[in-house]
Order: sequence, then structure tokens, then C-alpha cells
Amino acid sequence: MELKARIDIEGALLGGMGPEVVQKNLGRAMELAVTRVLREVQKLTPGGVTGNLRRSIQKEVQHGSPLERGTPVTRGIVATSHSYGLVVERGRRAGMGKPPTSPIREWVAYKLGLSGDELERVTHMIRNKIATHGTEGVHMFDRGFDKAWPYVQQVFNEAGIKIVRELDQPTKGGK
Repeated sequence: MELKARIDIEGALLGGMGPEVVQKNLGRAMELAVTRVLREVQKLTPGGVTGNLRRSIQKEVQHGSPLERGTPVTRGIVATSHSYGLVVERGRRAGMGKPPTSPIREWVAYKLGLSGDELERVTHMIRNKIATHGTEGVHMFDRGFDKAWPYVQQVFNEAGIKIVRELDQPTKGGK
């Protein structure tokens, strides 16, 4: 009696394409997710005098390579490079000393239309008030992420379905 077996390798998973399929779909999902988070955070960010803080908020997606050792990681980042972004997000506790003068001076000049000695006097008063009483945080990153979360979940759920479907498809040349 002769026993013969033939194994056909079909589908992306069995054909070794699994990591690429996963990374491609997760990468697309992450791009969509961080774009939505960015938009929500920017909407909640105070415009300030120049709008520089809002414009400074950017997104970045870092794609891991499926060829790396271990599990490749795709990261989505929404952040600002401005040092005062963290203060606007979280607020400032009382007793931390006086905040920098120039952003407050700009704000006072723009909002109140003051100049000269009056501008300096009001700027000094506001700096003292912030130093002794602190400020409330706006929490634009926290709130923006929370607002985008249902969409983020939906995008990654859909990516999971696409991954399963693509891994189940026969590869080119398969039966």
C-alpha cells in the first residue's frame, strides 16, 4: 500500500504574507484614527493670540516593519512641540512661581488692546494671579481623544475584519 499526501499552501497566512497583511491594514487604520484625533484636539484647542498652539498640534504615524524581530508596532502620535501646550492641557498649580512674561504680554495686548506702561502693569498683575491661584487646564488632548474614541474603535474593528478576509483569500497562483 502506497500512501501519498499533497499539501497545497494557499492563502496569505499560509503563504507567509500574514505580517504584511496585518501591518498594511493596521497602518491604514492608524492613519485614519490619528487624523480624527488630531481634528478633534485642534477643535478644542484655544486659538490664543496667533493660533500658534493649534497649528503646532500635529500627527505622526510610526510604522513597524513586519521584518523586524518580535512583534512590529504601529504607533499613532498627536502632540505639540510648544512647551506651553502641556500647561494649556493640564493647567498650572498655584505656587509654581510666575509664568513666562512674553506669552501673557502678547495675550493682554491682543485681547485688551493695551500698550506701554498699562500693558506692563496688567501683564504683571496677571502673572501674579496665575502664580498664586494657578490656572485650569483645557484638556484638549484628553477630551479630543475621548470624542474620537468611538470612531477609532470602529476603524480598528473594520481593520480586523479586513485582515481576516485577506488572510483567508487564496494567493495569486493558488487554487
